[in-house]
Amino acid sequence: MSDVTKVGQTIGENEQRDAIHIAVAPCRAAYGETLYPGQHVGFRQMGETEVVSGRAAKKIGIVDPFLTHSVPEQTRFWVFLYPNTITALRHQWEHPAFGPRAVAPPSESKDWLETFAASHSETYENLIEAAQRWIKDNEYYYGDRQWDGHSGKFEGIRVPDQFWEHYEKVFGKVAPEQRENFFTCSC
Repeated sequence: MSDVTKVGQTIGENEQRDAIHIAVAPCRAAYGETLYPGQHVGFRQMGETEVVSGRAAKKIGIVDPFLTHSVPEQTRFWVFLYPNTITALRHQWEHPAFGPRAVAPPSESKDWLETFAASHSETYENLIEAAQRWIKDNEYYYGDRQWDGHSGKFEGIRVPDQFWEHYEKVFGKVAPEQRENFFTCSC
């Protein structure tokens, strides 16, 4: 497809045959709603990434236009995303409505994160959960006794910038602008 070819618009007399790539996402028809091929759909709720509805306020694409039948409620199907809306393209696409998707972790970065966790007597899973909690809610992590009160487990320990660099490589997500320490001490 040439850089000037735009789908979703009428074309001139001199256009030639071409091939295009279209980003698609597996979605599910909302409960109580039948969808139709080519119908414009979007997510019903902010943060939703699977259930789509024709009644959504913000549309992100259309029901697979090649289907020869309607899509009953709760049935999975392909949503064809609007042209020129994906923000990055590798072998996996990205779209603002879906959020980032985890990619196969580069082993060197995952190894670094596992070593960092172990060096502070923490599990890799807890460390990643703590980082994700920090990104989402700016919530500090206290260690083993997270819910029992503050422990001094992380007294004097900081999360280095290297942590966020490896986190980005493993999860394909951009680290927060606030790369502050999400560990906290007993104070």
